[in-house]
Amino acid sequence: MKKINQPVRLPDACKENREKILNFYRPLITGFFVPLITGLVKSYSSKNPLVMKPLRILLITAITFLSSITFVFSQSLSARDIEFDFFAPNKTSYKWQQTGYYGQMTIYDNGQKTGTTNDTYIDVQATHWLGKGFGVGLGVEGDWSGNHPANGDILGRTWTIEPSLSYGKMLSNKWGAYFTGDVSFGKDKDIYKSSTTNTTNTSDLFGYGLTIGFPYRISKYSAMTTKLFYDYSQDKTDASKQKDNTFGFGLGFEDYLGCSDFKCDVGSGFNVSKGKYDQGRWFIDAETGVLFKAGNTETHYNNPSLSFKDKFNNLDLGFHANYYVFDHLGLGGGLTYNNSVQKSDDNAFQYNTNQFQFNPEVVFNMPADNGWRNLFVKAGGYFGSNNTEVKSNNTSTTTKESSSGYNYGLGYYAFFADQTAFKICTYFTSITYKEKDTDDKTRYKGFRAEVGISHSFGK
Repeated sequence: MKKINQPVRLPDACKENREKILNFYRPLITGFFVPLITGLVKSYSSKNPLVMKPLRILLITAITFLSSITFVFSQSLSARDIEFDFFAPNKTSYKWQQTGYYGQMTIYDNGQKTGTTNDTYIDVQATHWLGKGFGVGLGVEGDWSGNHPANGDILGRTWTIEPSLSYGKMLSNKWGAYFTGDVSFGKDKDIYKSSTTNTTNTSDLFGYGLTIGFPYRISKYSAMTTKLFYDYSQDKTDASKQKDNTFGFGLGFEDYLGCSDFKCDVGSGFNVSKGKYDQGRWFIDAETGVLFKAGNTETHYNNPSLSFKDKFNNLDLGFHANYYVFDHLGLGGGLTYNNSVQKSDDNAFQYNTNQFQFNPEVVFNMPADNGWRNLFVKAGGYFGSNNTEVKSNNTSTTTKESSSGYNYGLGYYAFFADQTAFKICTYFTSITYKEKDTDDKTRYKGFRAEVGISHSFGK
């Protein structure tokens, strides 16, 4: 029997793989995480915290990190060393996200109906890999919203199209790296209606972005991806122009499916979904991940000629999952946190928000040996808080709200690959926001239908 403390000699192949992994991590650690952590420590130990100086640390981090890109993409592996290639010809990649929803709500202020809202949202994005590491992508996003108080209507109509070009390369059997450039354009329309007026404001949308991502394979064709990105966006009307410059960091999930990976659950006689709701299985749902953004906004008005500059940063954390404690019976839900700061360039105005929400949920799938097993009923709750602080010159106003509510409805998992499905759900929901100082309550009650990517794990 081998002694516990006896050193183990690594085969030459293992040493080579270890060196490849170290060569990958070294620029990532020294070029990104070290400057980021150093900047955080220095910033929080000073009188001007990082949240008020977002570009200072992000610019330093970005410049240092980008200097390592040449090194990363210069690493090479021979074809025989690669068992799985994220960027192989005819693969299609997309992130786990909510792809669309529709909601209609009735608003009650302190028990009195004050209006209704409705919102339709679509967000579809994918990249098709052509070969030799190159890929082309397309994103389509649209948002049609309406707010209908008693005295009129406020409508929003927004759409954007985003073509992109990518280049990717495998760094090891688990790690890959890719670079993406994109351009976006679209329209935004705001409509105000009342008994006496009807006003429409239209703006042209334009933007571009650069992203470097590092996917790490976590299952058959799925990856957990770390990203660093820059986005520029412009919103232009006849009377004004608004420009945003944003740097950010994200951690999320993506699928890389080849043609043979796409499978129709119905066409297979529902064999793809077999066993997916057994005890010990679990799902990770759309919008799970981490996103940090920081940057500045510049707004210019033509008549009279005025300009304003703001700085902002935003942190979003989300985890949405479901674990089957028994066959067909799952427990889970979602945890979300958001912190955002907006501050005028002259420090005269500052707007801070902190939001937290916990949404526990129970899911029961039909106990069947055919497609009916994909049908489920669900019920859940909402518990959260929302704190808002507004600072102007030497004054400060803080508003604290608590939120609570419930939902129940029906859903269906439509599997299109071994581990991935569209989660389609429609449900009734009621959520109440209560201001702590005044006890004023605002309640939103109605129904919602949504579609998102959901990924299955387990035995």
